Amino acid sequence: MIVNPRIFVVIALLFAFAFVKRLWVQRTIFLQRTKTVDRFPQAMLGGRPYTWVVFTTPMCVSCGPAVEQLRRKRPDAGMVVLDATQHTDLAERFKIRTAPTALLASSDGTVLTRHAGAAAIRDFATL
Repeated sequence: MIVNPRIFVVIALLFAFAFVKRLWVQRTIFLQRTKTVDRFPQAMLGGRPYTWVVFTTPMCVSCGPAVEQLRRKRPDAGMVVLDATQHTDLAERFKIRTAPTALLASSDGTVLTRHAGAAAIRDFATL
């Protein structure tokens, strides 16, 4: 039985096409994910160039000192303290898993830096 070599070429081209198509789909998904940037509502930020958004909880004993440390570190930045149990939509959108979590937002709402936990905030504030 003799196999025509053109069959191998056709099969190779089909595999190459499927591979390139898969890469293109992955690239499209990646670009869609990177274009979607979560931003804080500008009305919440008060029009300052930089604003700390600190997520706390009612039982958090280290949240108050963390807020004060951030105020001393960046006195020029605004401060918004949110209860994560009351603002669950924002806490979920920004993947808040521990209190306190501090996010530094620019005037357009873009998150510039994130510090999760009292130790991370303390380490940042003492730099």
